[in-house]
Amino acid sequence: MGMTGKRASEVIKPTKKVISSSLFFGYRGEEKDDRCYADRVIGLERVGGALCASQTCEPLYFNDERVSVGADPIKMFFHWYEEDGVRKKLCFVYATDGYLYRYTTNFGLSAGRMIFPRKPDCFTYKETSGGNFFVIAGNQLTYRYATLTRTYYNVDSVPDNTHAILHYERMFVLDSENNDLIHYSKALDMTDFSKGVQDGGSIELPRDKGKCIGFLSFSGQLWIVRERGLTRLTALGDNRNFTVKHFDLDVGNIQEDKFVVCGAYILLVTDRGLFRFDGNEAVEMNREIFSLLDKQTFGAPVAHGGVFYMGAKTKEGEETSLKWNPETGEATLLPFYGRVFGSSGEGLYFVGEDRYIYRVKEKCAEDEYRFLWRCSHTNFGAGGRRKVLKRFTLSAEGNYILTVRAKGRIFQKECSGNCTVQPNLPSDCFTVSVSGSFAKLKSWEAELHEY
Repeated sequence: MGMTGKRASEVIKPTKKVISSSLFFGYRGEEKDDRCYADRVIGLERVGGALCASQTCEPLYFNDERVSVGADPIKMFFHWYEEDGVRKKLCFVYATDGYLYRYTTNFGLSAGRMIFPRKPDCFTYKETSGGNFFVIAGNQLTYRYATLTRTYYNVDSVPDNTHAILHYERMFVLDSENNDLIHYSKALDMTDFSKGVQDGGSIELPRDKGKCIGFLSFSGQLWIVRERGLTRLTALGDNRNFTVKHFDLDVGNIQEDKFVVCGAYILLVTDRGLFRFDGNEAVEMNREIFSLLDKQTFGAPVAHGGVFYMGAKTKEGEETSLKWNPETGEATLLPFYGRVFGSSGEGLYFVGEDRYIYRVKEKCAEDEYRFLWRCSHTNFGAGGRRKVLKRFTLSAEGNYILTVRAKGRIFQKECSGNCTVQPNLPSDCFTVSVSGSFAKLKSWEAELHEY
């Protein structure tokens, strides 16, 4: 019997298909599909259905010189106080050389700097006499910094510790020898750790719940952050009423110094991803964004205005910072790398990898930043057949470079405003990126010929 089939001279006619969509960014619910979906945005964020200019930054100057830190930064703290009826702030930065650098209200570097064997925990403390102190607790060294006299006072009654926090007028410290032992001071007196019902004391935590790596004060409770979960300590009134409850969390290993209280949540950065804890359960968020980042480059995060900020680099080495709103779930990659972030309440600051201190600006001019928008490896929702990308139209404002990649082949063009290009690239999947500076990136349309 003879075989039937197509003759060699027969021409397969392509099927024309046009796909269009508004550009959107953020991962919420099941919103993601296989269209040209923005899984990486640097320098842009979603506003009103379009990708618009995100926050940028500006360097700080004092006496015409840029403000810097003497070594690589580890942590940034802020302290507010009042002097002659004027509210003022101090900025402290702890660095790898062991020094805690102190900056004045206008970010002049003060001469007085203290050295600590480990990263100190710092917080504002008000004595019953009305004195306002900045407390610096680190290993065998605990100091009260009197803002009005600019003097450090040693507090040698505080037990040696690895972490410390002020919670409901008591000072709680984690013992430096026994990682499961917490000491606490008398109420209204952080210097008195003498034991008694109305005084200070100690609490032994369960040993099988992972290493204790820090404290948080959240929702009226003291929370001990552990490598694999959270322990809640209810510490109100006299110590006979103290209670302990542990929460085992399926989140992986929580990273040290990578957890903050942000609004109604505790936010955790683990080796598995980003998690939001509401006091009862932890929910993973923004998995796709997290997968783009190099975990070894994560900086010290901070919560500011109900939003989480953390410096990072992408796996391709692009410098950025993650901006994450835990309430809405939306995330943005900013066009700068904050190695250490700090919030003064009225402003957001960071120390860059160059050791200079910057202020984050809420809004920026169109020419003040460079951004990169890159869609995922996509077939434009056109199925698995072989395709040729004949045309690609982008609705945008400003000047930018449009790049299309397909199996090692690259098409690139400088564009202005709305732009239509004819890449004529054959492939089953494509990657589209846009870089430059403009006000809005609105929508796209792709014309494909399928074979």
